[in-house]
Amino acid sequence: MDGIEKQYKGQVKFIRVDMDAEAGKELAGKYYIFGHPTIVLYNEEGKEVNRLTGYHSAESLTKALDELLK
Repeated sequence: MDGIEKQYKGQVKFIRVDMDAEAGKELAGKYYIFGHPTIVLYNEEGKEVNRLTGYHSAESLTKALDELLK
């Protein structure tokens, strides 16, 4: 994931949440995250546009991010 973060630096904001921490548990409930890893993609207006649950290859993540940035 670090390589993808570097690739999209300045274009995409990445936020990681510790799901074992109390705040992470609250966020999981608020955003209906039941499995992890879960990646939720939002557009500039803050609307959810895609959700990826479970392991995804770098190619799959890159494809989803490129689609978001169109």
